[in-house]
Amino acid sequence: MQNVAAENNLAETAFIAPITPKADDCSSNDSCHYSIRWFTPNAEVDLCGHATLASAHALYDTGRVPRSLSICFHTLRSGVLTTKASSSPGCYSMDFPSTPPAPVTPTDSYLSVLHTVVEAFPGLLTLREVVFVGRSAFDVLVEVTPWAFARMMARDGVLFDRIASLGGRGLLVTCMGAAVLDSEGMLAERFDLTRVLQEGVGEHSPVLDRRFHFLSRCFFPRVGINEDPVTGSAHCALAPYWTPKLTSLSQPNVQPPALTGFQASHRGGVVTVQLVRRDDGDRVMLSGPCVTTLTSRLCV
Repeated sequence: MQNVAAENNLAETAFIAPITPKADDCSSNDSCHYSIRWFTPNAEVDLCGHATLASAHALYDTGRVPRSLSICFHTLRSGVLTTKASSSPGCYSMDFPSTPPAPVTPTDSYLSVLHTVVEAFPGLLTLREVVFVGRSAFDVLVEVTPWAFARMMARDGVLFDRIASLGGRGLLVTCMGAAVLDSEGMLAERFDLTRVLQEGVGEHSPVLDRRFHFLSRCFFPRVGINEDPVTGSAHCALAPYWTPKLTSLSQPNVQPPALTGFQASHRGGVVTVQLVRRDDGDRVMLSGPCVTTLTSRLCV
């Protein structure tokens, strides 16, 4: 499988195999069960959202699984991931684990990670523009100011070897989105639209798009992906990070609203997330569309 993934040379290649041989065998439970594994060109990874989305789409689109059934993907290290087809063709929701980031401690570790992150973006990021430094189950997560993020989008110059030295799978860089401008109080003030505009941001920039609650960029040079176009698994950390910052969690019996994130790679992608609170552990619902672009046969 690793050799095939290396030949494909894509962010992730997913391999799936039926656990229940036929969809009819599991229709009484309204679900069908598959095992799934994911590989980058260099390594196997523990979790991948978009390759899971593509796998579910392929099963539904080819009729292997009826759209009325959910698909339970059994993983080696991330539990069971449940995918459901929505009423809109080509759109799906996925039930993923929540992997909230914890602040990096103690002080010496924090300063080491902080300086390494700033060094990875020479001339694009300063120490004062870093709002938060933390680690999730897989990655380092860093929140920066919106104006710093706008600058990082406008110019290249990332030092991927510095990112690789952080350890873990990779680095998630995020900032709050312009949706906060429609709110009142400190959130809108923290966005500081004037400073964002001083970075020469065009009116059509995602940083100024009021549909988005947060933005991100995801870098994984240690597993062979310098910058991933769109990363569903990263949103398992971004959702629990941003939800308490942008929404009210004061009512214990009310689930938080969905948030819309934009991953600002060169290709770009929109991911809808909702943090679902459960007694046995929070989950993240990821939603998005998928289309088939290529059908082929693998010869082995």
